[in-house]
Parts: sequence; C-alpha cells; structure tokens
Amino acid sequence: MNLHDRARGMTLYEILMVLALLSIFAVAASRLFTSTARVMRELPAQDESRMRFDAAMRMLRDDAWRAASAAGEEGAVSLNLPDDVHVRWELDNEGVLLRTSGEGEQRWNVRGVVQGLTADEAIVIVRLDGGDELHMVRAAAVVAEVHQ
Repeated sequence: MNLHDRARGMTLYEILMVLALLSIFAVAASRLFTSTARVMRELPAQDESRMRFDAAMRMLRDDAWRAASAAGEEGAVSLNLPDDVHVRWELDNEGVLLRTSGEGEQRWNVRGVVQGLTADEAIVIVRLDGGDELHMVRAAAVVAEVHQ
C-alpha cells in the first residue's frame, strides 16, 4: 500500500490549533457583546442627561439675553430681568443647577457636564467639563457696545 492511498486525517496538533483559534474568536466576540450591551444600557441615561442640560441652557440663555444687568460670583449668577424680576442661578456641590425667581425654583441635574457658573457685566459664563466654556451675551450689553 502506498502512502498516497491512505485517507488523510487531522493530527492532534491541527485540532488543538483550530480549538485555540476558536477560543480566541469566542473571547473577542463575548467582549464585543458585553461592550455593546453596556453601551445600550447607558445610552438612555446619557440622552436624558443631554436633554436636561439643553433645557437648562435654553432657559439660562433666555434669561441672560433679557437681563438688564448681571452680577456673578463663583457658582452663582444674579440677573435682573425687565419688570423688576430677579432671577438667581446657582450650581451646588452636587452638580444641580438651580434657578430661583419669584415664580419658584427649578432644578436640573447637570453633574458631569457643568463645572462652574459665573458672570460679568456683559456675559454669563458656563464652564463645562473638559475645559470648554459657553458664553451667553446680554442683549443690553450688545446694544451698549453698538452705540459706543
């Protein structure tokens, strides 16, 4: 009988190599699945956080634009709106942005997004995580600048 006439089978070494490759692919696939599941779980919370931040910034931008005057210290801004309405914005140690006016209080949890809040005579400054800043200009300051 000739060597070429024998049926060719897999050696033990070849079977072990195939099993090793399959196990590597299985580990990679399980990590990918776990990461995907984690992202899908966290996505609604991130989306809700983004919506809260957008709502708070929209209201702060509106207040800043309408303000006749602004004053700020670290973590708080006081705005005087038309019709003698006074609005105070504060960022507490828990990461909650608080808007207080004659109409009551409103709160937004912006922890992990907003780091600080301050104002000068012309602008309201919101410091974000990562070092970025949002500058919200008062309309009265723009008019005063144009007329100078």
